[in-house]
Amino acid sequence: MPHPEYLLDSQEYHKRAAKSAVIGGVIFGTGWLVYIDAAATGMLREEGGARPVAITAVPLVIATIFVVMLNAGVDLDSFRSARFDYGWDRQLWRRRSWVYLSGAVGFGAIAGAVALLLWDSYTGAKADQTLLAGTAVTSSNLIFLSAMVFWIGRGHGTSVL
Repeated sequence: MPHPEYLLDSQEYHKRAAKSAVIGGVIFGTGWLVYIDAAATGMLREEGGARPVAITAVPLVIATIFVVMLNAGVDLDSFRSARFDYGWDRQLWRRRSWVYLSGAVGFGAIAGAVALLLWDSYTGAKADQTLLAGTAVTSSNLIFLSAMVFWIGRGHGTSVL
């Protein structure tokens, strides 16, 4: 007996969502691993290296917040109550606003990492600090990419925008 069409779509959706979750998780973990490796080797080479590590970790933390915002906050139906019931158009506006705000946070994380790299290059910082800032740029981009892979893999990429 053949399956109904909506069940086949559901099965394909869950397969795609599972694959995108694994791929996004691997990319996310790789982003943090690259940064932690550069931070650990930089701290081993020089004394007092904790300050640049703390500063350059800020864009990665912000990029991680972007991952949570984009993937956990797109469905705003749970935030709606009876007194704020404005209809479908209002809900769509809220979802688009949340996606826009999430994107602004994500691109802000990348811009912050690039700004730290440019600042270290401009001020003539040590090579280890500049390497760590460059690694923060790479890691922020990987974390951003992981969020997009996971989000688009779940199918929200076309239905929300």
